[in-house]
Amino acid sequence: MTGSVRPAQPGDMAALIRLCGDHARYERAGYDSGGHGERLSAALFGRTPRALAWIAELDGETVGYASGAVEFSTWTARDFFHLDCLYLDAPARGAGLGSALLQEAADAARRCGLDTLQWWTPGWNETASRFYEAQGAQATKRLRYTLVL
Repeated sequence: MTGSVRPAQPGDMAALIRLCGDHARYERAGYDSGGHGERLSAALFGRTPRALAWIAELDGETVGYASGAVEFSTWTARDFFHLDCLYLDAPARGAGLGSALLQEAADAARRCGLDTLQWWTPGWNETASRFYEAQGAQATKRLRYTLVL
């Protein structure tokens, strides 16, 4: 099997939308596809892009993605790179693509002059926790809340 990771391109939108839906279902979260593609495309490829994304391919098939953006921490009074998503289809896990996606995000953070990469994963996702810890990441005990307005 031959795997690779590359920056997302506008032609990847259908695959990204599918992966986002699969990712949301995997994490037992709600997902509303209405307008998702237009909003995501504008954030990634619009006049003023606000986020970055990478595509993972295995034997020419799109099997995963990662995305993120620069955010600001008031605690440290510094910017950091927030890895919003990292997801691989189940059959593609273990092929090194997760590490490659994480490396792309870390490289993007460095290019932005940042020294910190942060993300969240569900507490029940022990497979992801083991993967992230094997990459050298340290977990913090926090709960993430969402208030729908």
